[in-house]
Amino acid sequence: MSTIFVYLEADARISTNSYAKNSNYGGANLATNSVYEWRSVIRPNVSAIPAGATITAVTFHLYQEGGSDTSGVETLYRLRRTFVENEVTGDRASNGEGWTTDGAESTASDRYATAAGTLTFADDQGWQECAINLSEFQELIDTENTGFLIKRTSGGTSDKTFTSREGVSVGINKAPYFEVEYEASSGQQIIIL
Repeated sequence: MSTIFVYLEADARISTNSYAKNSNYGGANLATNSVYEWRSVIRPNVSAIPAGATITAVTFHLYQEGGSDTSGVETLYRLRRTFVENEVTGDRASNGEGWTTDGAESTASDRYATAAGTLTFADDQGWQECAINLSEFQELIDTENTGFLIKRTSGGTSDKTFTSREGVSVGINKAPYFEVEYEASSGQQIIIL
């Protein structure tokens, strides 16, 4: 059994609100909100997990920068299509490839309907975490690493902002990450240098 921290290779916040849905927010803090319709897309860098590995446990860690409402619930859904960080908006995954429904809402072609994880909040700032559905994360290893959508699914209306992958300040890393436990397949050799 091996455990690694898997950081993000891409992330951005997107909106379905008419004033922001055509703008790219790659590099900005991540956010969720039901009033301005903020949501976020993230993609973990799974390249260090060997092909054929079996995922045995996954916990997602996210640093909440702000938001006064602790009643909101944020849900992660695996995406069906890959997004490009510096091109993704509320109405497109990348230049030339639009979401079927703004905000990656189509469960037929933008995202899966099965929840990959659910974040609930006890505080308005600090580290938050949730367990991730193993089969949803395993699909990123076995098929295509398309990433996840994080969106508000119930409760509160105020913004929640989260540190993005660029979130390192004064030597403190607040970037989101997945803590992943896996078992290598029986035919693999793990070389420790």
